[in-house]
Amino acid sequence: SSAFGVEFYNSCPCLGYIIKGEEVFITPTGEEITVGAGEMVLLPRDVFMVTNFSGSDGPLEALLFFFDDTVIREFERQSPGHSAHPTSRIGAYKIDHHTSLNGFMSSMIDIYKTIDGTRELLHTKLMELLFLIAAEDEPMRLRSFLHENCSDCGKRNIRHLMREHCAHNLSVHDYAHLSGRSVSAFNREFKR
Repeated sequence: SSAFGVEFYNSCPCLGYIIKGEEVFITPTGEEITVGAGEMVLLPRDVFMVTNFSGSDGPLEALLFFFDDTVIREFERQSPGHSAHPTSRIGAYKIDHHTSLNGFMSSMIDIYKTIDGTRELLHTKLMELLFLIAAEDEPMRLRSFLHENCSDCGKRNIRHLMREHCAHNLSVHDYAHLSGRSVSAFNREFKR
């Protein structure tokens, strides 16, 4: 119940895998993506979300995976054809049920019931997950999504960011991250 009505901001791309229940995600463009058991959704970075983590079938059970720039860059280097990126934006998208992806998720649950993961093990599992998605889904769509969601895309216009996120409860650190600046650089340019 502590997760009902939770508002959160994800600063890196996120994959949500639904174990039990159903969740509706509303993208920044207003598109609704309904994800049920065995399905997953890739959510872009810098998105503000609200969720109840509950549906008509009871509480939602899900796994969330967050991909930092290190994982994204390594995947881009290791995956074939990584240099081609379309110019159109991908945004959030749903990945349908795949037996191998469901097997991966089941193994994650079993493994982490008994051990605490090391940074190296978690990094390896995130890379494995990305390669499985590329093998089962549309690899160019995944590569494009990850490329557009790597945080080194440069500085963004502060006025535009403030207008876009003014209704959200974001900290100065969040705004600095969104704008591609350090907190001190953000504060300096904001005052200017």
